[in-house]
Amino acid sequence: MRLSRAFAYVLATVFVTAIGCSGGVELPPAYPVTGKVTVQGAPLEGYLITFIPANGVGGGSATIGSDGSYSLSTLDGRPGCTLGKFKVVIRPGTEASKAAMMSMTPGAKTPPKAASKVPDSYSSASTSPKEVEVKVEPNVIDISI
Repeated sequence: MRLSRAFAYVLATVFVTAIGCSGGVELPPAYPVTGKVTVQGAPLEGYLITFIPANGVGGGSATIGSDGSYSLSTLDGRPGCTLGKFKVVIRPGTEASKAAMMSMTPGAKTPPKAASKVPDSYSSASTSPKEVEVKVEPNVIDISI
């Protein structure tokens, strides 16, 4: 019995070590992306900004701060964004969405659309007029609408 427990312990240790050494899935590197978003010169606050990749791989998103600034994080939570060309999508944040839900009338079949200070074209990668490129360097990408 004692030999079986020792054998099980050694076997478990070998498996854990093998899994840890395999490296798992290697994620593409992320590079810092910061900037400010303004609409007609005024900072945009509380909206969500997302960089949607042209090739379908990577990207990043952030909530825009009170001064219009943002700092992207990858979808897996790392700071920054992967390399490449991206369409910029900007949508109302949670506060605007909550306000829209609170204004929903009884019996409505669909929730009302959140009010937006940004043209509708920015709400989808297929219609967004803004394309940017993230390079191997700290990227400062300001967006003026």
